Amino acid sequence: MARTCLLSLALAAAAPANHAGDFLDTIASRPGLLHEDPNHPFIQEFSLNGRIHWQFAHVIGESETPTGTRNSFDYSNRGEMRRLYFGPSIRFLDVFRIKAEANWVLDEQPRGGNRDYGYQSLFEGYLTLDLKKLLDLQSVDALTIGYGLLEMKFTEEHMTSSKDLMTVERTMLDSWLLPGVPSPANPTGVWLEWKQGPNKISGGIFSTTHSRELARWNDGTGQWITWHHDLSGNIDLDLAEMAVNFLWNDTKTTDEQAMNCDWAATAWGRFGHDRWSLRGTLIVGENRLTDIRGGTFGGVDLLATWWLDPQRWQLAIRSEIAASSEPEGLRLSSRYARIAGDPANENLPALANGRGDRHYSLYAGLTWFIHHPNLRLMAGLEWERMERSDLNQTVYDGTTCWLAARLFF
Repeated sequence: MARTCLLSLALAAAAPANHAGDFLDTIASRPGLLHEDPNHPFIQEFSLNGRIHWQFAHVIGESETPTGTRNSFDYSNRGEMRRLYFGPSIRFLDVFRIKAEANWVLDEQPRGGNRDYGYQSLFEGYLTLDLKKLLDLQSVDALTIGYGLLEMKFTEEHMTSSKDLMTVERTMLDSWLLPGVPSPANPTGVWLEWKQGPNKISGGIFSTTHSRELARWNDGTGQWITWHHDLSGNIDLDLAEMAVNFLWNDTKTTDEQAMNCDWAATAWGRFGHDRWSLRGTLIVGENRLTDIRGGTFGGVDLLATWWLDPQRWQLAIRSEIAASSEPEGLRLSSRYARIAGDPANENLPALANGRGDRHYSLYAGLTWFIHHPNLRLMAGLEWERMERSDLNQTVYDGTTCWLAARLFF
């Protein structure tokens, strides 16, 4: 499997240099920007935006049952349409903006199901109002209020859009604590964002009610607040910023849930200069449940990148370590180790469950930008291990080979 990844990289490296033909030039020139006129009395901007993400994963490893039986497995997802998002963005009356990006595919083939194209749900859909412009506030750099479905930026990894992500998938902890709902949509909420100089503060409240579009407020609520500080004015680096975030939840057991934890706090930083960058997030929180899937959890992830050839080849190396106080306080990300344990695949219940209290991972990957930043090919290897210490059980110990293609406009 590792030889397959290396062969793919070698073939990519041997391919002739792309000279940005007509298609790539069109993509880079924002083909979805259909109208832009800051002096128009009604509509200042109208654009159509989209992203297409495909990826292949091959997982090999071992999973141990609670009684100590070891099972080896070898699983391929056969290729997945990971994201197919498309929708408009409109700025109007100089102070309003509407953004709606819908998910147009549901790919269940990795789980033995079907791949269905067509409208599935809103990924994001919101209206914002520029209060600084509306009220002519000179004392602040920016002040915005918004309502709708929003992808929250709670960790460093989620501050990076999937369009610009430097690894094929985000870490287990990032996926574990991010608010979301079972359908492929973000939670509905209202938020306020203020910026002055190097400081930015964002905060809001969201509904935990599940919906494919704008949700009602029938169940509990979650709240979040973020302080972001730009350090580039004080440090001689091209990139220097940090943030502290807090998220909490007041749902009852009878309410629909949008997050795995009662509360979580994160602190993250990004630093970079010339060809290198170093990014990391520290996470701590309390799980929502009170049984063996409850308790406190925490961990840290670090990501280092290096441009081997600026805007062409980028190396990424990432590590994560996480722990919880209860035996099943953590869970593997759904892609793709847990899918390998599904009855339709390797039929390994312990792996499909994917729960434990100690998690470790190492990732190394290479990105080839066919046309920076809109079109890229990615390859990576990730080793992961999930343990359940009270049973001395290795829930998962394996390696995933990733191949991915990313396009956005």
